[in-house]
Amino acid sequence: LEREKQYTIINKLLVGTFGVGIGVTCLKHLKKTFVDRSIYEVGMTPDQVAYRQGQCDVIRQIIKTVEQAQGELDG
Repeated sequence: LEREKQYTIINKLLVGTFGVGIGVTCLKHLKKTFVDRSIYEVGMTPDQVAYRQGQCDVIRQIIKTVEQAQGELDG
């Protein structure tokens, strides 16, 4: 129950931050910067590739959470 409560609070925070106004613009910028790019570039070390993948994963998770929470609020 505590975990569900925390999950709900985090979802509301993410929607409140990235689902409205300037937050939407910010999230689009983060997506362009960290998701819409190649994870690997010639000469990168495995650590650098993993770091870039982690950045991408975080932004994708935020996008997914915001979209799901907005869907729950709308529906």
